[in-house]
Amino acid sequence: MKKTINWKEEFTKLFPETTVRELKPNHIWCDKCNGISFIKNGNYISSCTKCHGEGQIELCTEGCGRLKYSYYYTVCKECKDKKQEEIEFRKEKEAFEKATKISFNDYDGMFLDNERAIDKEEFEENLYYKILEDDNYPDYVYGTRKQHVINIDFKDIIYNACEDGYEDMDSFLDYKGVDEIQNKIDEWIDKQGDANYIYYEDYKTVVLLNDLITEIKEQIEKERNR
Repeated sequence: MKKTINWKEEFTKLFPETTVRELKPNHIWCDKCNGISFIKNGNYISSCTKCHGEGQIELCTEGCGRLKYSYYYTVCKECKDKKQEEIEFRKEKEAFEKATKISFNDYDGMFLDNERAIDKEEFEENLYYKILEDDNYPDYVYGTRKQHVINIDFKDIIYNACEDGYEDMDSFLDYKGVDEIQNKIDEWIDKQGDANYIYYEDYKTVVLLNDLITEIKEQIEKERNR
């Protein structure tokens, strides 16, 4: 069954012919619905999706004059990114100030390069080419710490397996020989060496590169003057 709707009559019943609307502080009129809160959507009238039926749009609360990033934010994308950069800068500054400082020559660990662990020689070579090609390079980097990837507790494996068994199953098992099996597992893990480690940045250790950078620049200058 179809129904013919006279939108003009029906809306006139709901709203007066004219309405004075006041613009809220730090808002602009919605250019999609022209401030009336509704738009024509095919054969229907629906709430304006741009201003969410408010008729006006709030600007960034930082006072830059740009629109908000979205309905759920109070700032624009540019100010949002700027705030995030400021937060990251403060976090980086705090981490640097709290960390133990060590020179490159005195540091004895590995470095991370795009999540790949490299030794001092490769790091120095990479830094050399960055300086040579006038690319961006840091004044310092964080050290690394390493952690086992495979760490097997045979008793935990037994207890977890018993979870799928009958009630108190683990208390009825004979654990004789389990320690010997664990020792064999530990021996196998030890044999894996560096293959069983993953490296993470150690934010408690800062490796200062100033002396190394000076040495590399002097080396490059000598090579150019030959």
